[in-house]
Amino acid sequence: MKKPLLSVCLITYNHVKYIKQAIERVLMQKTSFDFEFIIADDCSTDGTTEIVKKYAASNPRLIRTILQESNVGAAINYVNLLEAATGKYIAYFEGDDYWIDNTKIEKQVKFLEANPDYSLCFHNVYILENGKRKKSLQFEIPDTSDINYLLSHPGYITSLSIVYRNSLNIIPMIKELINCPFGDFITYVAVAQTGLIKYFSERMGVYRRHSTGTWSTLGMKKIFENTLVAYRMLYRQLPPIQGEMLKMRYLHTIENYFLQNEFVYDDEEFNKLLIEEMKIEPYVLNFLKQNCEERKKVFHYTSRVPFSILLKSLQEKLYSKIFS
Repeated sequence: MKKPLLSVCLITYNHVKYIKQAIERVLMQKTSFDFEFIIADDCSTDGTTEIVKKYAASNPRLIRTILQESNVGAAINYVNLLEAATGKYIAYFEGDDYWIDNTKIEKQVKFLEANPDYSLCFHNVYILENGKRKKSLQFEIPDTSDINYLLSHPGYITSLSIVYRNSLNIIPMIKELINCPFGDFITYVAVAQTGLIKYFSERMGVYRRHSTGTWSTLGMKKIFENTLVAYRMLYRQLPPIQGEMLKMRYLHTIENYFLQNEFVYDDEEFNKLLIEEMKIEPYVLNFLKQNCEERKKVFHYTSRVPFSILLKSLQEKLYSKIFS
């Protein structure tokens, strides 16, 4: 059998309401190349597995399945899925999301084939919440970015939109950080070690936000704890310069937590924010905390200027240090 140019990798667990739409939108793709479709189901208990089996039986030349006999957890299921991929490129998404452009993977693979300096490309998406489809929040995303930009800026890549080069360095890094709560981000970081990142402004997929989502079911305290674990684990694995870039992203993340009224913390938890490995000066977090508290007091005050100035000065200092 001819080796496929692309592996479409779909991970699923208890997505019975959504899995048909996810699979159908892959089957609708129009391409000028061969691709394989691998579905990894983590022993679903709601009927998802039976739906996956039916589609695989109807499309034996296209669909391969990984049907876990017991629940192994998202991380191991994810690794099993990526290890099964044989394509030069990988497109990944989860069973509760779906694509809306039937030339999506054609466009993305065509770009990567023509631009060897790029290792990953992604696109804009819609968000589906409470039955209504809306545009994602608008903020500036560069046409081209790199590993330093990825590490220093808050999340701007949605997993359902990615297509990337299948490289030998990706799975080892994911395995090294298999217990890290930010699995998708770890993948982006591993891929971006070898090339640039391309952004397509076209909306070619839909991210479904619902109460049973992986993060939606966690309380604020648990999300906070997972965030600390994730940044600590990733920071330890990165070279020094990239670690400094990650520190910028971390400060942005903590700012968002400070601004949420439901985020309650005591002095002990505040001290945990000073991740020892990052060597963050206490005055930085104290300034950030005070600034956010003031911004929450006045409803119409939404300016980010004070902290933006601080971050900019820190970034300029860092860049001058790196590239001098």
